This record gives sequence, structure tokens and C-alpha cells, in this order.
Amino acid sequence: MGKSNKISANFTPKDKEGVIKKMGEAMALMPFLVNLTSEDRKHLRKMGPKSSAYVQQCLEGAIAFPGELKSNFNLAEMQKDVELLKNLLGLKVQLDSLKEKVDDTIMAAGADAMGAADEVYQSLKLSAKGNAGVKSAVELISIRFKGQGNFTEVKPPSN
Repeated sequence: MGKSNKISANFTPKDKEGVIKKMGEAMALMPFLVNLTSEDRKHLRKMGPKSSAYVQQCLEGAIAFPGELKSNFNLAEMQKDVELLKNLLGLKVQLDSLKEKVDDTIMAAGADAMGAADEVYQSLKLSAKGNAGVKSAVELISIRFKGQGNFTEVKPPSN
């Protein structure tokens, strides 16, 4: 290929199957994960970065002054939620990084594939002039570009 190649890798169906299996194993380690509907999400209290300190400080206050809390307040459950949140946030950073790498690799592989396809199409178009077999292949390929004719720039009227 004449253009620079962004990525050159093999990822076989067997490799993909192995990754999917490992992802399934990871999910099995977290049977508590939930799926929220968009309606559920609307009604939940959101926790942003500034709220982390608030939650941690309230937990510390609850631990320091348990007698000041309502009798039905479940401190152990709050501690469990805060610990779960902390551990999942650490995991999310890794998952987000992995997803970004997969997305970027898909984009790079797609760009490479499109560049190579463009190069092939241009070469075949040149060869099609003298070869009927190549001409039929070019006609089939050209369907992708149907309706994308040459556009002329529309100039605004002069004042």
C-alpha cells in the first residue's frame, strides 16, 4: 500500500472468542451489577467528582458519631456501598481505557482498510478501460458511490 499503515495486527476468531470468554468470567465475578433504564437514571441522585468528598466525609462522620444517626440507619450498608463504589471506579478507569483503545484500533483499522480499498479502486478503474472483466468489477464497486456525484459550490448572490 502506498499510504502509511496505522495498524498491522491479527486478531483471529479464536482470539476474539478467548477475550469474550474472559469478559464473561469477569462479569461472573460481579453478579451484583445492575442495568438501569433511562427512566431509572432520571430519578437517581447523581454523584459527581465533588460528591466523592461529601460521601467520604459523611461516612467518617457516621463512623465517629453513630449515636447521632437515626436508629434505622444502616451504617454497615453505607460502608459497603462506599467500598463498592471505590472499587468499581478503579475498575471503570481500566475499562474506559480498554474501550478507548478498542475504539481507536477500530478507527485505525477502518482508515487503513478504506485507504487500501481506495487504492485498489483507483487501480482497477485505470485497468477497466482495457479489460472487460475488470470493468464489471469496477461497476459493482462503483455502486458504493452512486448518488455522490460532483457537487458544485453554490455561491451566495452578490449584493
